[in-house]
Amino acid sequence: MSKRKKPTAEVLAAAAAGVLLPSEADSPFEVVEWADAGDALATAATFKMLVGAPAKVRAVSLDFEKFLAPFCADDPAHDEHRKASAAKFRGLRDALAHELHDLRVFRVGTIRVTTYLVGRTGQSQIVGVKALQIET
Repeated sequence: MSKRKKPTAEVLAAAAAGVLLPSEADSPFEVVEWADAGDALATAATFKMLVGAPAKVRAVSLDFEKFLAPFCADDPAHDEHRKASAAKFRGLRDALAHELHDLRVFRVGTIRVTTYLVGRTGQSQIVGVKALQIET
């Protein structure tokens, strides 16, 4: 009897549990998914339309690995809290990389910035996680 694969959203929700995105309001991640998103990952502008942000709102696309690198860093000089946080971020990064392809980071907004870590499933569905960052 074969084991059934867990749905991507369920895997990502488990990986994101307890991971807080650092900012002035360390925020938890929540799963996001869109079934028929077409080429929404092509540019920050197309992704902004997918999430329903107004045209005048700032949106940028960032490299997935470069964005996560500082959060995943395993530095012996870090205290135990920072080491635990880095381990959680590595778990989230690895789950996203295992479950999805065409991984991207989009940041939408100013001051109250919603940061999305997203990619495509094998069925071309866009799935990932998002969290709020406050930057004043």
